[in-house]
Amino acid sequence: MKIIAADIGNDHAALSLLKISIDGTRNILFQKNYTPQDFTTARLLFEHFLHDADAKSTLIERLCISVAEKVEGNKCTLQHLGWKIDSLQLAQHFYISEVSLISDFDAAARGISTTKKSDIITLNEGVTRERGIRVVTGAGHGLGMTWMDHTQDAFNKRDSEGGHVDFAPTNKEQIELLEYLMKRFNHVSYERILSNDGLKELYAFCKQKDPSQTNHLTVKEIIQRASSEEAAQKAIELFATTYGAYVGNLALLYQPMGGIYVCGRVAAELQHWIQSSQFLNACLKKGRMSHIVQQTPIYLVTSSAINLQGAVETATYH
Repeated sequence: MKIIAADIGNDHAALSLLKISIDGTRNILFQKNYTPQDFTTARLLFEHFLHDADAKSTLIERLCISVAEKVEGNKCTLQHLGWKIDSLQLAQHFYISEVSLISDFDAAARGISTTKKSDIITLNEGVTRERGIRVVTGAGHGLGMTWMDHTQDAFNKRDSEGGHVDFAPTNKEQIELLEYLMKRFNHVSYERILSNDGLKELYAFCKQKDPSQTNHLTVKEIIQRASSEEAAQKAIELFATTYGAYVGNLALLYQPMGGIYVCGRVAAELQHWIQSSQFLNACLKKGRMSHIVQQTPIYLVTSSAINLQGAVETATYH
């Protein structure tokens, strides 16, 4: 069986053509990264990929696409690209038996099991239970979160919008941050802070500037400024401590003895700060319930291919 797996975000597209043997062995036949802005539709992207792979006449049985947007039924809209993707239309156009759309955090949750150990850093060892609940969260263009329970010898993903829960400040500085954000937003969730745009908000807050003056900066540019600018350093530290407190909340909510996996590009780029004592101390600071967080395994996933791996898993087994 031949399949295509794809991970499409606002600024990246990774596609892979694989052959799956009867025993489950996977052989990558062709793989390539693209800039999605170079294409006006998803269909044109896949046509270009099949041309590059010299596979226009190849029978593809399954295609799974991981997208950085919410999936509704068999459709999704990638707002930043102006793309509307319909899995049924793609199946008909390319004569593929089964085309599935999954969210990037659905893909990340499915990709955990095949991620290399070298791409997973232990932040808190805890007490691992092989079939315990798993939680996957990550900051990127938003703050994604999903959880998985184990039944009938398999992990089952459960949908969640946990990134949109109310931001709960834990110290004076965070109270000031909440008041600052409430002046412009009706609802201040953790996603307002723990995301690409959230880090820019934190930088504007620490610099005491209008956000319109800092919105042009990228996460990487703010990180680069941190070595020589106090406001950038404070913004990243505030991001790390807020993230730690949020992850600690997830530990209390789900008691996931299968582990909490922190994914996403922002966390990977802020690896130095996520691995710092500031993150873990904020995570563990839960008063008389701190022991529950201490027992929870917490990991940082640094792989940039986890969503693509999840799409491969879905196309292979689902």
